[in-house]
Amino acid sequence: MKKGLKVTLISFAAISGVVAITLGSLILPHKGLATILADNMRPSGMKYSKEAYTGTTYLDIQYSEISESDTLDLYMPKDIVNPKLMVLIHGGGFVYNDSRSRQARFMYEYFRDDYAVASLNYRLAQEAIFPAAVEDVKSALRYLTFNAKTYGYDPTDITIWGESAGGYLATMATFSPDEEYGRVPFVGEEATDAFVHYDIGTLLDYYGILDFSAVPEQYDELDIPNWLTSLMGTNTKKESEHSITKQFFGEKIGEMSVDKLSEINPMSRIDQNTKYDLNVYITHGSSDITVPNLQSKTLFDILKDNVNGNITYILEDHYRHADDRFYSEENLKDLGAFLK
Repeated sequence: MKKGLKVTLISFAAISGVVAITLGSLILPHKGLATILADNMRPSGMKYSKEAYTGTTYLDIQYSEISESDTLDLYMPKDIVNPKLMVLIHGGGFVYNDSRSRQARFMYEYFRDDYAVASLNYRLAQEAIFPAAVEDVKSALRYLTFNAKTYGYDPTDITIWGESAGGYLATMATFSPDEEYGRVPFVGEEATDAFVHYDIGTLLDYYGILDFSAVPEQYDELDIPNWLTSLMGTNTKKESEHSITKQFFGEKIGEMSVDKLSEINPMSRIDQNTKYDLNVYITHGSSDITVPNLQSKTLFDILKDNVNGNITYILEDHYRHADDRFYSEENLKDLGAFLK
């Protein structure tokens, strides 16, 4: 063997050994972390529906003129008179995705034959910080309520779905008073005599981020190490100027006052002395390293004795964040049964 090649092979082996030792020192102290990492490297396998849609599609409806971003897509089923309304709010860390995101598409392709399905866009953080996205969602809900007869659906007992960041927005819209964050006018609102209220009857929260201040402690409780959450950009212990929280709220979680933390936390708005006429479906993945699954468990624990309707919490084993398997035919069929 040539000397140069021999040296190269020895160097490669030494580097590989150092890498292996380093990875081992990071992974071994954390029980189950190797499995979680493997779950997060699983390739996506779901495909969209190939069936042609027979209903009516309205794309890019401008629900508010405050921004060109404020549009929604509406899917009206064929041969159903006055169908119930389902509203979809996409995720994407408040900084990307839109009304036709992968997860939203799985939802509307499955449910648009039975529901009037509206999939929303809203101002992302790079355009406007909190509470802009919340205001936009509420404006869209009022627009959809006001224009129900125009399109032909039932605006009472709305089902609202959100995933990840969308879960935050859906939960905030459900538990904050209708008038709060009601400053963004919907198209046609000037013709109304009174404030338009919306009626949410079912909340579907898919792995939503709900309490930013609790994230570090929840990751610790789940034995998810800081180096991994830092790599994912979800470590709120070490917020950078470019962190999602800084981009969305305009300030770091660690620098917020107690009052501000309470304001941005939708769970702090749940009145423990109130019984809500609401159905709630919550689901999360056990291998989620983007949003700790204890966020969903906490929401369930707070609400389980405070709703008059049905409430379900499902922790899906080995599912990662935004896992395609949440939207499998079997899982969506189960969700449809819950809704009925």
